[in-house]
Parts: sequence; structure tokens; C-alpha cells
Amino acid sequence: MKRLIFLLPLFLLTGLFSCSTESKKATEDTEIKADTLQISFAKGFKILQAKDAYIVQILNPENRREIEQEFYLYTKNARIQSKKDAINIQIPIQKNIALSSTHIGMINALGRSQTIVGVSGGPYLCDENLKTRLEQGKLKSVQDIAQANFEEYLGLHPDVIFSSSFTKDAPILEKLKQANIPVFNNYDWRETTPLGRAEWIKVLGIFFDEYEKANAFFLQEVKDYTALKEAATKVYFHPTVLSGYYYGGVFNAPAGESYQAQLYKDAGAHYVFAQQAGTGSLDLSMEEVVTQFRDVDYLLNVSGNTKAEIEKAFEKYSLFEAFQGDGLYNYTANNNCFWENAAHQPHLLLADYIAIFHPEILSRDSLNFYKNIQ
Repeated sequence: MKRLIFLLPLFLLTGLFSCSTESKKATEDTEIKADTLQISFAKGFKILQAKDAYIVQILNPENRREIEQEFYLYTKNARIQSKKDAINIQIPIQKNIALSSTHIGMINALGRSQTIVGVSGGPYLCDENLKTRLEQGKLKSVQDIAQANFEEYLGLHPDVIFSSSFTKDAPILEKLKQANIPVFNNYDWRETTPLGRAEWIKVLGIFFDEYEKANAFFLQEVKDYTALKEAATKVYFHPTVLSGYYYGGVFNAPAGESYQAQLYKDAGAHYVFAQQAGTGSLDLSMEEVVTQFRDVDYLLNVSGNTKAEIEKAFEKYSLFEAFQGDGLYNYTANNNCFWENAAHQPHLLLADYIAIFHPEILSRDSLNFYKNIQ
């Protein structure tokens, strides 16, 4: 096999690659540059590109200056000279376990769904081909990291496991490390902008050696999303919106700097908690919410498929004017596809919101995920 040696610029050599005396001597005459690829919206990763390899750095969500995971993704003929803590994976990968619906959606968008050998929540798949493979026994439904059976994972022989990293201390993680089965922590759900979340398709693309295809997909998404957003800037009326659900004695609503709040703003609506700092969820008293916001124009994402079902779960929902009228909407129209496709195609979600809030721009007959609850 032909031997290829990488020589990166001096600022990348420290901490990225450890070279033997022989390899240093062999690379004195040839320098191979590693470029930092442009990331436009996402905050959770960096990508460096060298000849025959990519270096993907997953950043700590609590401190973006810290690298939580580093992957050295190399093609067949590349010479591996990565540091001890880096995770080395030959690309394109042939088999993977996808533990989140968003991973499935992105992989499917890249045309590589046939590489998925295991999924979490198999009965809730959106993609018809994957449903068929599951029924035929060619795809296995597995538990998530926290409840997973190690032998079940091991028997699927995955090149990588795509995880959302909700559980970092699960006992199985050490066993997977010992078995040389890498776990990739995808933090797309931590992004606070729709296009930032969608940009993670670039990282998934690298695992299949399809960066250019993933980048082209993302650029088209930016174009589609931006066009819809610009159309919504022309409206004169901004309806009020309350979004959230009642669970465990509290009303959970997206904070004002969250992904959802950004979508409502881009769709030309006034989200009632837009000024509340934070990117996570607000835990509120239901009585307080009803008292302050009972006259909102739209009530979104309340758990339930019918008004009767929702009112039975919590009768105070009926006090909202949006509930009494025609302003109650939920994504239950296409629940499974919402989770698989909304993250990497946020323009479809934005289109739904514009149609709901501004039917004079887009018809409500064209909703992708949402439906009016009656």
C-alpha cells in the first residue's frame, strides 16, 4: 500500500498529530495544508480539511473554547498520524446506529439510509424504506445509550454510533470504548438558530465522505429559508403566539433566545416570551399563563390530537381564546416526519408557521407538519 504522510502547519501540529522521527524526516520536502472550513451558523463544531482526511472537533456546549471530542476521519489510502485522544474512523463508513430521529433524517437526505443498521424508536420511523427494512428484519430497533444492551450493539458491528449525548455516564460507554466502537455526540439540538441546527448535516456528510453533497444541500436550505423569512418581513400584522405544553404541574415554554422563538420571529409573529433570556425551557405556573395570555391569537404545541383530548388532560386550556376559536395548532399531523426532517429542513417548518400566522402569504392547505386542532 502506498504510504502517504501528512505535514500540517505548525499551529496545528501541536495537539493534533504525533509524528515519529522517521515521519518528520519523510515530510520535510512536502507540506500538506489543512484548511479550516467555513461554518456559517452552527456553534457546536469545527472542521479542518487536509488531503485524504477531515478533522472534526465537537465543542463543549458549556464552553465553546473546549474540544469535547475530536475525530480524525480518513480515506482508505491516508496515513494516520493523529494524537492519542483523537478518534480515528475510516470513511466512508459502511454501518451505523442512529439513535436520534434527526440523525436518521440527515443520513436519509444524504442518500445513505442503507448504512443504518440500528435505530432507537423503530416503530416511529417516518421514512418508508426504513420502515420496510425494519419489517423485513434488515434494520434493528435498539434502546438508547442509557438503556442499551451492549451485546445488541456489538452484534450490529457499527463503524460509529450517532448519539445525542443526553447521557454521558452510561456504563455502556466504557464497554463501547474498549470494543473500539466510537460514539459520536451530535449536539445539533443545542443550536439556537434553525440554520445552525441544519448545518450539522455537514458533519454527517463527512462520515460518508460526502462533504460537498452535504454542503450543497445546506446552501440550498439557506436559500429556501431566507426567501421565506424575507417574505414574512413584509407583513404589517404580527399575531401573538404562545407555545408550550402542560406536564408535571408546570407549563413548559421555549425561552426567548431558543430555536423555536427564532422561528416564530422569522415567521412574522410576536412570541409572548421573546424577551425572556435563555435558550432552554421556561417552567411556568399554568394559572399565571392563563391569566396573562388567555387572549393570544395562536396556541401551539399543546399535547393532544383533539380539543376534547386536550381539555380532558387539563380543563383550563379551554379558557384560551385560541382554544375556543380556530387558533390551536400542533405538529401531530405528521409527528414522525417532524422529528426526522424539521431539523435539517427548517424551511418546511418556517413555511408552516407563515401559513398559520399569515395565510395571505402561504395557504394553510400546504402545511408540512402542523394541523389545526378541532
